[in-house]
Amino acid sequence: MLSFAPDLDPTTPGILVDCTNIVPTQKGYTASYVGTNSSYAALATAARNLVILRKLDNSTRMFAGTQTKIWEGAAGSWTDRSSGAYDIGTDTRWSFAQFGDKALAIAKTVALQYSSAGAFAAVATAPKATHMAVNAGFVMLADYDNGSSITDGWYCSGYLDETNWTTAVTTECTKGRIVDTPGPITGLSALGAGFVAFKQNSMYVGSYAGAPSVWNWTQVPGEVGIRNKDAAVTVGANLYFMGNDNFYVFDGSRPVPIANGLREWFFKTEINPAYVFNVIATYDRPNNFIWFFYPSRTSTTLDKALVFHVPTQRWGRVTIAVEAAATYLSDAITWDGLGTSYSTWNDLPTTISYDSPFWTSQQETMAVINSSHVLQTLAAIATTSSITTGTVGDPQQFSTASRVVPRFTTAPTSATLSHQYDNDYGDTWTAGPSATLTNGKFDLMWSARWHREVMNFVGGFEMIDYKIILKADGTE
Repeated sequence: MLSFAPDLDPTTPGILVDCTNIVPTQKGYTASYVGTNSSYAALATAARNLVILRKLDNSTRMFAGTQTKIWEGAAGSWTDRSSGAYDIGTDTRWSFAQFGDKALAIAKTVALQYSSAGAFAAVATAPKATHMAVNAGFVMLADYDNGSSITDGWYCSGYLDETNWTTAVTTECTKGRIVDTPGPITGLSALGAGFVAFKQNSMYVGSYAGAPSVWNWTQVPGEVGIRNKDAAVTVGANLYFMGNDNFYVFDGSRPVPIANGLREWFFKTEINPAYVFNVIATYDRPNNFIWFFYPSRTSTTLDKALVFHVPTQRWGRVTIAVEAAATYLSDAITWDGLGTSYSTWNDLPTTISYDSPFWTSQQETMAVINSSHVLQTLAAIATTSSITTGTVGDPQQFSTASRVVPRFTTAPTSATLSHQYDNDYGDTWTAGPSATLTNGKFDLMWSARWHREVMNFVGGFEMIDYKIILKADGTE
């Protein structure tokens, strides 16, 4: 099976050593989804988080936080729901959560905010905090400030009461610190019936113990942690996250690496290590993808994404500039609203299939706020994409590559191939001939010891295999 795995031996059958705008499928690889503008106007400033929260009656609310405001999105419009003048700083992000019918928001410089409908209001006695998660009837905060900053501290509300922050045995509102390992708490997630707290090189499971301690925190063996609060996402009974040197899945017992075949490439050459704190992990439920948005080596902002396909445990890579991401419930495109979103028929997106959730109401799809502060749905197919195959050949024998035959379940609109060759394995690859996809194949003719191919696609497709036809030189 094809697999993007640049760390592995490139002569391994099915290896892809590079790709752009490509994501895995059950059978192979396909062109990724890219952003299509929604009917919402651009936010005035950069988004510092995007979230869709679900109330007890199953209705939803969408919020986008900026440095100084909280905006609620509905029916194609943003409404300011701020309770006053905020300022969360230039490099920090909001934390949002749903607690019963209350939407909650918090930052290290903003005390806990709540809203059942309309504008947010501050909880009078609540602390400020970097991290927030809800579970088992409690609101849990971490890296909090309640008059003084406790970076390694945790603070939980009274049971079933997000407004109660006065510690008491009877209400089970309590607080504590995690000091077995150094550093601040860098992440907090709900998992199972409890919580997971991260530090940069460690992680802890918080289990409910009842009064008086309420929560017991047990260190997970090993030196695995995260540097960024949004680098973890819960999927079912598992927590997926980007650590300092690998990607992991955690089921409550131990973290297991999942970056098979690309860990070294990613952490040593692909991501900008100075801006790891910007990473966002988001679960794309309809496609069973986990998107890890990251700043590439020369970028200070989120401009790329690694896409992990949970069922097949394989990876893809997408070029996409975002500020925030979430799983979005789309509004329907109606005849009455069509002219508001698109002025003419020619303005309608042409790369979205008729059965896409883009066209229908209350269908889940991935959404992002792009670098222009515009809400987009990831519903359109990338117009261009590419893969670079692994290497075929023999160190002792020249061979002639005469044809490359990709196997498609869905063929692209068009495709071209650039042949690359190397006569001394490990040297820089040299560009050879090019070819166009004709009758399901690329025809070429080039002799070398080693061969690989760069295939460039236009339009949607699914490729499940390829074959490079070689013949040893000097043979019949």
